[in-house]
Amino acid sequence: MNDTPTILRLPGLTPLERIELEDCLDASLLEFEDQTVDKGNVGEPITTTAIIVLSTVALKGFISWLLKNRLSKQYEKTVETLGKDGTIVRTTIKVDLNSSTAEADVLKQLGFSDDPTSLLNS
Repeated sequence: MNDTPTILRLPGLTPLERIELEDCLDASLLEFEDQTVDKGNVGEPITTTAIIVLSTVALKGFISWLLKNRLSKQYEKTVETLGKDGTIVRTTIKVDLNSSTAEADVLKQLGFSDDPTSLLNS
């Protein structure tokens, strides 16, 4: 059995998104990498990539962050999943915040079953 954890990366976070994510996840499950944008490019002057070691607790915290009250009724975020075998899967998660199945929809889009504990067995 491979002991390498599955990693979830969230590139392009704004400073506010970083603070909100820190409120939803234990600091021991979370790491950040800051990126600066070149002067010739448009965008946030500093963006952050969050790196989350995936576990049931971390996944629940990530989903609660995604489902936080947002200004719009739909929310989109690009997520990179680094698998135990080294593969990287980039997924754009689209969440309908009015849906009663939003949590299950996020799990499905990430490629997990409705049961978040299944990721620990893969």
